[in-house]
Amino acid sequence: LLQEGLGRLGLTTETPPEAPRAALEAVHTARFLDFLETGWQAWQKLPNAGPEVVPNAFPRVPYASYPEAVTARAGWHMSDTSAPIGPESWTATRRAADCAVAAARAVAEGAPAAYALCRPPGHHAMRDCANGFCFFNNACIAAEHLTQTYKKVALIDIDVHTGNGSLDILYERGDIFFCSLHPDPATYPTFYLGHADETGEGDGAGKSLNLLLEQGASQDDVLALLDKGIAEQLPRRF
Repeated sequence: LLQEGLGRLGLTTETPPEAPRAALEAVHTARFLDFLETGWQAWQKLPNAGPEVVPNAFPRVPYASYPEAVTARAGWHMSDTSAPIGPESWTATRRAADCAVAAARAVAEGAPAAYALCRPPGHHAMRDCANGFCFFNNACIAAEHLTQTYKKVALIDIDVHTGNGSLDILYERGDIFFCSLHPDPATYPTFYLGHADETGEGDGAGKSLNLLLEQGASQDDVLALLDKGIAEQLPRRF
């Protein structure tokens, strides 16, 4: 449907080349990439394996040891059950990331704008973990690629949910400013992140901005807050 919409606007589409694995490892851990690529095949070797990788146990302690069993690795790298892995998940996820890198490369080479049609999406995916229907964080992968050309990059997230994965990945980075518009996670919970006082740490101190909307906010309210994130906050924080 999204591609049909682009066609109605008279916009053509391009199939991106495969991005180097280094572009993914700049955002995600190597073991997470390995799990996404091989986890389904390992899962199918289990007795009475189901058609998709769906975890049923999740580590909650910071001193847990990385497991060997695929059933345990599934819980390690998938923080909920909304991102099951099927036989074609790796291909779809990989190609979505390729789209993000291709769009970033186009802008870096002089295009005034580029639109990456990435499915699965990405802003819930954390550095070492998939969740919220997201596997690779395509927005962060694109932003990371742009830092090779620009000293300052901004990532603006206007989805109704907190961009918890982007916040996790960028929280200690000083070269990418992250701004997310969403309802207060205290009353509209999404992966426990996105509160106004979460503004970054270390090199990233002051480079994360969570702008909270009232549930049911009007379009004018949303656009006004978006203006605040872009027109007011970016100049001061960069």
